[in-house]
Amino acid sequence: MFKSSAMKEAIENKVEISDFTFEIVEKVMKICYNYNSVTDEPLDECFMLLKFADKYNITFLEDNLEVHLCDKIAVSTVSEIAQYAIADNVSKVRKKCIDFLVICLSKKEYVPKMSSLDKDFLDTVFTTFSCRKSQTL
Repeated sequence: MFKSSAMKEAIENKVEISDFTFEIVEKVMKICYNYNSVTDEPLDECFMLLKFADKYNITFLEDNLEVHLCDKIAVSTVSEIAQYAIADNVSKVRKKCIDFLVICLSKKEYVPKMSSLDKDFLDTVFTTFSCRKSQTL
């Protein structure tokens, strides 16, 4: 934005960010300038940081957050992470949630709040589960 002489941001030498909170912008700036990785941010903040990184094309931060979110997938968190991934169209995290849920189904493991997930997403989970080849066949 600052490199293009025709853009308002380059002329004024500033960027106005009105669709994210100050706290989110501040966290992104700290991560970018210190090259910190995302560690213990709550899930909702991780997805807000991911939205910011996507909007402003900060690919290293997107990659870092996607890995971090995939690492946080567990029986107790998969439904919440999947809901965010579906809503924000984060395909890598969405796919990892599908894979995790298929494993849970194969183990007959209870997943809290699974019934609250998007119908199309659950269809994909169940289709993936039912199309897996058995190791014993």
